[in-house]
Amino acid sequence: MVDAMTKYFATWPKGQRPLIDYATQQTEKRLGAHTKHIDEKHFELITRETRDLKFDIMLEIKVNEQSAIIAVPYAARERVRSEPLGIDPGNYCYIYEYAQHLQNEVNERKRKRAEKKKLVMMMTTKNIANQNQQKSQNIKEMK
Repeated sequence: MVDAMTKYFATWPKGQRPLIDYATQQTEKRLGAHTKHIDEKHFELITRETRDLKFDIMLEIKVNEQSAIIAVPYAARERVRSEPLGIDPGNYCYIYEYAQHLQNEVNERKRKRAEKKKLVMMMTTKNIANQNQQKSQNIKEMK
């Protein structure tokens, strides 16, 4: 893999840092479907194998903010040994808080949907019970 990436990076315009898209195939989905979360072990392996190459990585993962929070320490440990990071940790706090906020919104929507579904089921059950009671009453009146 490193040889292929080295050859590919040689075709990159001088003065520009190469960029790769990192994605993991989601199992049991169509070819090209990305996973929702980063595969930490695989990402760690990639960063370790390519630590001597200089390139940027774009995460092609559905839950990319949370995955970035997970990926940064691996990339920093394996790839940025002699270079200053130039990363403001406060930005990651914001990303995490925002990701947590989004997760809370999703959970609230799921809760409301489940509550609505439960209410519909209760009303349907009550309507069926009323209909059955009405049918029983009609049968009694017919006798």
